[in-house]
Amino acid sequence: MIKNPKVLAIIMILTAFIIVLWICRDLYLKYPKEIVCKDGIHRTIDIRDFTTTYLGYSAKFEVSIKDRERLSVNIEPMLLQQLSESLQQANEFRKLIVVGFNSCAITNVQYLQYGAKFQVLDNLSRQIDNIAKNEALSLSERKTLNNLVKQYIEVTKDLVVEGKGK
Repeated sequence: MIKNPKVLAIIMILTAFIIVLWICRDLYLKYPKEIVCKDGIHRTIDIRDFTTTYLGYSAKFEVSIKDRERLSVNIEPMLLQQLSESLQQANEFRKLIVVGFNSCAITNVQYLQYGAKFQVLDNLSRQIDNIAKNEALSLSERKTLNNLVKQYIEVTKDLVVEGKGK
């Protein structure tokens, strides 16, 4: 315990200074910068902001996928494993796209094309999640769920293969 009031005041001032410095740094990094690329001007995307804004639902979906007890009854075990892997690949690929866009490796057009494919993935994940929430699924709902999972896996594979080709 610090008993000297001067030392305590200095520690408090330094702590406040570090907090203010940390907040200013965060604001500086978050502010988009304009980069001139071959295809035009890119406004940089903060990966942290991208992750919280654009991956919010995916994170929720990932948590529900990790809750294997609920889904394992309704999805084939092999598909469940592939779905989990696809989800991780898609999330990593999203980060790669942001880094590529910020470094001019990905054009504005490519970024929009990838964005459209990620919208498809997000829509599929919502449909999967909505069906999987039901406790007792009919045979047709199970087939629909398995088909949606297969579609999610295929779109992810196509996305990653397409990304490696560019």
